[in-house]
Amino acid sequence: MKRKLLATAALALAMTVPATAQTVLTLSSEQTTTFVRNFNPFNQTSARATTKDFIYEPLAIFNRLAGNKWEYRLAESFELADDLNSISFTLRDGLKWSDGEPLTVDDVVFTYDYLKKFPALDFNSVSALMESVEKVDERTVRFNLKQPNSLVATTIVAMPIVPEHVWKDVADPVTFANETPVGSGPMTEINRFTPQVYEQCRNPNYWDAASLHVDCIRMPQLADNPQVLAALAAGTLDWATSFIPDIDNTFVAKDPEHNKYWFLPSSIVAYTLNLENPDENAKKAFNDVNFRRAMSMLIDRQSIIDIAGYGYPVINEDPSMLGQFYAAFANPEVAEKFGKYGKFDLEAGKALLDESGYKDADGDGFRDNPDGTPVAIDIEIPNGWTDWIDAVQITLESLKAAGLNAKMSTPEESVWASDLIDAKYSMSLNAIASAA
Repeated sequence: MKRKLLATAALALAMTVPATAQTVLTLSSEQTTTFVRNFNPFNQTSARATTKDFIYEPLAIFNRLAGNKWEYRLAESFELADDLNSISFTLRDGLKWSDGEPLTVDDVVFTYDYLKKFPALDFNSVSALMESVEKVDERTVRFNLKQPNSLVATTIVAMPIVPEHVWKDVADPVTFANETPVGSGPMTEINRFTPQVYEQCRNPNYWDAASLHVDCIRMPQLADNPQVLAALAAGTLDWATSFIPDIDNTFVAKDPEHNKYWFLPSSIVAYTLNLENPDENAKKAFNDVNFRRAMSMLIDRQSIIDIAGYGYPVINEDPSMLGQFYAAFANPEVAEKFGKYGKFDLEAGKALLDESGYKDADGDGFRDNPDGTPVAIDIEIPNGWTDWIDAVQITLESLKAAGLNAKMSTPEESVWASDLIDAKYSMSLNAIASAA
């Protein structure tokens, strides 16, 4: 899988051994059955995973893993107005696009105006916060806000900046594949692209070239976790984000000096229920808070951690779902009142369903809605994400034991992502980055 793991992210590092004069890092950035040449940074489902940041840098990055430190990229500073009605960013001096054209405040203004013109591009809903964007001087851009907001910087900087001289002539930026990108990031040059492998190499005009330690990154096509593990074990992959079962024995032990890993404590993996479920009968159940509470009580979190997660994750039974990062903000009164719904209790879950009127009305062995209509639950998980698939299988056991009609479907990752964005799913497992 890409970045959504039961144990958050298991980042595996091996030794890079360049075969030529160039230093090439071979990495698995995403799992897919084939590569399609798409480097549109606004496309959240079809663009290659190495598009954002590698090709298109934002103004800055808000680094929660380093004590909420600001990591400035295209910008070198920002300033909130005293009345919190605007925020200004100052760009670095002498920025250039990969084709040698100057990267200016005009490009920043164009990008954010572009989001207003084409709302489908605005994946971070920046326009909802922004009244207008304007050029103050040759290096300063000001965002005028719809209302005072002291935290707006973290939302605004999430968007990639694109070159006006390229994108102003694009007829349909939503479907634009951007096959030969012009970017600002460290790796902009697509030296090779096939459905099985592609390579990105150094931006000849990168502003922070002195910090680069590799010349190119190479992405081989790998379809699932077992293929990633096999490539790591064979030494053909240097860097990957993937779930690796029993990682110390299956990976580290093969080369303890070089094979390393890191668990990224940045997200909570949780089930999401679509309250706008396309299945009207399931929608009725999902919009009943008691049904959702019962569902939560039917999830055996500890077994998921021990079996599907090989003991990697940390259990989270807090009803606020704040996680380790924000545990200090949790309200103990909330935990006392609602904490029982976050703990696995099959009998209590069944009892709550009974009390709420979810009984087998037609004799098919499954619980129905209180009005007698059937409830069918489809948990959608990307194909090849073996740890999440195992987690769902464990959950299905307890759901069925409670009399619920539940199954799992495993589409391609791009289909799963699209279904989540378009709310065309029933239930899913997902990583919630903002929760931890």
